[in-house]
Amino acid sequence: MLGKRRIQYEEELSHDGRNYDVWFDYARLEEGAYRQLREKGGTAEEEEQAMALVREVYERAVAQVPPGNEKRHWRRYIFLWLDYALFEEIETKVCCLLPANPLPCTAVTNAPFRTFLGQERYTRQPCGSCHINSLHLLSYG
Repeated sequence: MLGKRRIQYEEELSHDGRNYDVWFDYARLEEGAYRQLREKGGTAEEEEQAMALVREVYERAVAQVPPGNEKRHWRRYIFLWLDYALFEEIETKVCCLLPANPLPCTAVTNAPFRTFLGQERYTRQPCGSCHINSLHLLSYG
């Protein structure tokens, strides 16, 4: 059944790579397969392969950046990033704000917050929680 669902999701995404609902379903499918394998007591190698599949799906999903700067297009995309960050934090036990994990900073860097919030409400400060040499949105002034 897992293989059939993967094929179905891949086919749907081949028609529309920015269908974030399909990306959410696909990521949940892979996360479920990873957790099920871990609960059954799979080998460390099997667990690593399953985690790699989850990460691959999330990486492919977040590579589908929304067109334009309309907030409605970006909302689902940002939720994909949040789900990815939560998966990493919960499953790998690595806090998303540690220097080893640049996921949140990458998500914030990609989104056009200046367009969403307006120039006067946009405050940027050096991040300090990652190795990315850019500025990140930290507060709404």
